[in-house]
Amino acid sequence: HYIQQEPDTTRLESITSSAFFRINNQYKIFGHYSHDIENDATRSWGIGYDMEKRCWNYKISYKQENVPVSTATGTESRKDSMVYFLIELYPLGGFDYEYR
Repeated sequence: HYIQQEPDTTRLESITSSAFFRINNQYKIFGHYSHDIENDATRSWGIGYDMEKRCWNYKISYKQENVPVSTATGTESRKDSMVYFLIELYPLGGFDYEYR
């Protein structure tokens, strides 16, 4: 004997989309957008540029987020703006050492 409850139906809180455009084999531009459905406000958005080579990559992007903040009078939001710079280095080789 067991009782099964219906699963809670969750409401959709936000919609997020992202896209990129490849300029050629090494370069692309990208972006994303997130919208809060309940509050009808933008959660975050960002754009960026990416370069990929055989032994290293770099990525530059800008992102802006709306961050909810609790205050004594209620809730407010704060906009945080960020710039990201990422460098990825891949190993160029290795060495082997044997001691006898």
